[in-house]
Amino acid sequence: MEAVLSQHPYAAVVALSGELDADTAARLRALLAEQLLAGPGNLVIDMSGLTFIDSAGLAVLVAADKGMRRAGSRMVLAAPRAPVSKVLRLTGLTAVLTTATTVDEALGLLAPEAPGFAG
Repeated sequence: MEAVLSQHPYAAVVALSGELDADTAARLRALLAEQLLAGPGNLVIDMSGLTFIDSAGLAVLVAADKGMRRAGSRMVLAAPRAPVSKVLRLTGLTAVLTTATTVDEALGLLAPEAPGFAG
């Protein structure tokens, strides 16, 4: 798994590619923890390049979402490919984690004028 971080007006965007599994989850956990410690701010996880996710990867996303909420920020998963989207759906996480079909849509959800904006 590779992760590329970029800053946008309303959120940091972490673009993931490859496989998010037990072998790579710790790297993502560390990156997301750094973002949380950097201060208040929203986060978009761009999943468009992610080809696979397992339970270890899901656990990192759930923990990051909880941490963001505790900090008064929001996290949105963006553009998951069909196989990843299916795992999110089958595990019931689409009811727990906010998802968007594109990064632009995710950023729009985090814009100050967006309904429910908490940032």
